[in-house]
Amino acid sequence: MVSFTNQFPDLECGYEENGTFYHLKGLTPICLPQEFGKNLCPQGPNKLAVYKEISPFPRILRFQGVESDEFLLLDYHANGDLWDYLLSTTPPLYTHIGWALEIAEGIAYLHSKSVIWVDGHFRNVLVTEDLHVVLADFAFSLINPEDFHWFTTQPPSSSAASQRLSEQTFDTLEDEDLNKHFGHIVRRCLNVEYKTGTDVLEAMKDACENWRRDRST
Repeated sequence: MVSFTNQFPDLECGYEENGTFYHLKGLTPICLPQEFGKNLCPQGPNKLAVYKEISPFPRILRFQGVESDEFLLLDYHANGDLWDYLLSTTPPLYTHIGWALEIAEGIAYLHSKSVIWVDGHFRNVLVTEDLHVVLADFAFSLINPEDFHWFTTQPPSSSAASQRLSEQTFDTLEDEDLNKHFGHIVRRCLNVEYKTGTDVLEAMKDACENWRRDRST
């Protein structure tokens, strides 16, 4: 049995199954028991509109509909977000590069739909069971925004490296091989030289192809 409750005054709502209560709070994706296999999060008109605009796509968290006229029904991924996953595991280098490419694929797709992903940081990137990544949390994302828009939110300070470094001149990546193939992409991202996600994606595809070719020779 699934029931929703607001019996706890400090919680907006909750999910209860077999006597275990799981709280739903704010506009962030909520992780429920793995056996339930799904996420529930407060709906929010903007979040629903964005998910309807961009679903489905392999690099976007899958939207399955609306539950009880109140909550978005989303895929559940037991590996959690990319930030925590990287803190707790040590994936090989080629996995890191594959994830970077997949994130670029997701952003390019969003831009092709005229959607701007406002809260773009590793806690809003989820790691799937087969170790791919999907973009999530579109509560503050914009559809067909004006050229100049006043943002009401920003990434957490721990994820704001690009803000701190944007006024500096990017030098080199510590790894010479990575710098050779990907350094120019990092530099151009930090200096805001790419116009769209598609530009970044094409640069990433070329860099990945050259990096893999050099490693195989």
